[in-house]
Amino acid sequence: MAEKINISINFLSDIETGKKWASPITMVKFANAFNIKAYELLKPSDLLPDNYYSVIEKFTEDVHSAVEQIRTTFLENSDSK
Repeated sequence: MAEKINISINFLSDIETGKKWASPITMVKFANAFNIKAYELLKPSDLLPDNYYSVIEKFTEDVHSAVEQIRTTFLENSDSK
């Protein structure tokens, strides 16, 4: 696994034993290796509602919309300078 996601065996061992935490980038690498979405590595499946996927999908849409609004505002403000 360490080789597949391009981290050292020692770092992987430290993650497995709780000595270190994986960065968000490393978490994405793990998720890609397992062919799942990154959030699925952390979700407490027994606590999630049945419609969790639609909730996450809506949240993702809202985040993308907010980022686009921020980007547009930033570009408009930088053009006016």
